[in-house]
Amino acid sequence: MTIARARAVYTFPSRFILAAAMNPCPCGFYGAETETNACLCSPAKIVHYRSKISGPLLDRIDLHVEVPKPSYLQLKEQTNHLSSQNMLAQVMLAHHRQQLRYAGSGIQHNNELSGKSMRHICRLTPEGDQLLHASFEALGLSARAHDRILRLALTIADLEASDQILPQHLAEAIQYRNLDKKQRIEEIEM
Repeated sequence: MTIARARAVYTFPSRFILAAAMNPCPCGFYGAETETNACLCSPAKIVHYRSKISGPLLDRIDLHVEVPKPSYLQLKEQTNHLSSQNMLAQVMLAHHRQQLRYAGSGIQHNNELSGKSMRHICRLTPEGDQLLHASFEALGLSARAHDRILRLALTIADLEASDQILPQHLAEAIQYRNLDKKQRIEEIEM
């Protein structure tokens, strides 16, 4: 991280995880309309609201996930299919796979992959390559979004103990680029 002041520029090493949230529109009801809560925002107002996050910033966020409002019944049932303990075990196994893969390379995690090392490790099946190519063209993805999808698909494969990135891993990773899809659809509609 670099901080520039009037008399000096300071650079500090940093690694962080950003978790952010935003409403789908200014009123917060777009896409989750009910009889009592209806979105009052015009399409132009929604596009203006979402344009406050720049494309380059959005490109640097790995996961864009829409979290729908739960119904009363969903809140009441509280069914968790995966306990925190099971989730931790799955994550630790994926982490162990990464440690073995990157032993002696100076890399510890998938998010550190870049350039040649990423192209070598993130090899795709022909079907996976076709899926990523079609998504890249249809969504107008940037090179940065392409690389983030590959790294995320590799992590999903690790979580499933797969030695290869399969088309379903890519499909899931692409699905997590929700705001890329919405932004592209809105550009086409306008």
